[in-house]
Amino acid sequence: MLSRVSAYFRVLRTPNQDGSVAKRPRDVSYEKEAERGAATADPANSSSSSKVAKGDVVEVSQTFTSDDEYHAVLSMGLLGTVAEIDQDGDARVLFDGHQRYTWVCQDLFVNLKVKEKAPVCCDRCDGPHETVKCLHFSKPRGEHADAWANLGKAVRTDDSENAPVVRNAKVFQQPADGSCLFHSLSFGLSDQSTAQSLRSDIARFITNNPDMLIADSALKEWIKRDTGATPSSYAARTAGNQWGGGIEMAALTRLKQVNVHVYEKCRHVEGYRRISAFDYPGASKTVGVLYQGRMHYDAIVI
Repeated sequence: MLSRVSAYFRVLRTPNQDGSVAKRPRDVSYEKEAERGAATADPANSSSSSKVAKGDVVEVSQTFTSDDEYHAVLSMGLLGTVAEIDQDGDARVLFDGHQRYTWVCQDLFVNLKVKEKAPVCCDRCDGPHETVKCLHFSKPRGEHADAWANLGKAVRTDDSENAPVVRNAKVFQQPADGSCLFHSLSFGLSDQSTAQSLRSDIARFITNNPDMLIADSALKEWIKRDTGATPSSYAARTAGNQWGGGIEMAALTRLKQVNVHVYEKCRHVEGYRRISAFDYPGASKTVGVLYQGRMHYDAIVI
């Protein structure tokens, strides 16, 4: 049975010119009807409404219709992943088999059951710990030197509908020995380099180019802002066993004149979504790396 609430919320969200879906201001009459409709929902599922969060895997416990222009019928048993909880408390969900994200207003959360809670994930390094307990970075992602949104003018697209998704790609696993990023970059370069030789080359490049601009800031400023180290001391750690990240990928694009594109595996949709692009004008090739979470990278060939 379709939820009574859905009928009153179908007109609340309409497409923008770019194809994304935006909300219209709520009407008071809709709010009142929603309250009455939600009161008729199955109370056995009501406990889940306050628990839906970004990253959760949810299951439709009672068939209902989406709250956007597409009026998608969401059938009982359908699984999806919550991509966003907006300022109104409504959820943007990517359901299995759907090519578009679907909006579900919080009043309809009673029709969703959380199947899998989003794992604890650090916002600074993506490690399996609380952000405030991060041992790798002391500053927010947007400020530390491995920030996706700043280094090399990379674009962290996250769950955007515009994020490129590839479906025909091959993944090549790399050793989880603390040099996985360098192994992955070496694999993509296919130029006789090794993880250790790339470490040495990138470290030397950082030492010799401290004033190189990345997103309008000198490389030395990125390093100082995050670690307090000098380029030479940071480079010494890179040459040793320090994990690689945004700084190293940005440096590689200049050193080898290539692009480096970073992907993540889509959850519930087949394929890989590009989350960052470190580009070099006139690049000779594009190297792909797959971020597997917990600071591990593998090589990916598109």
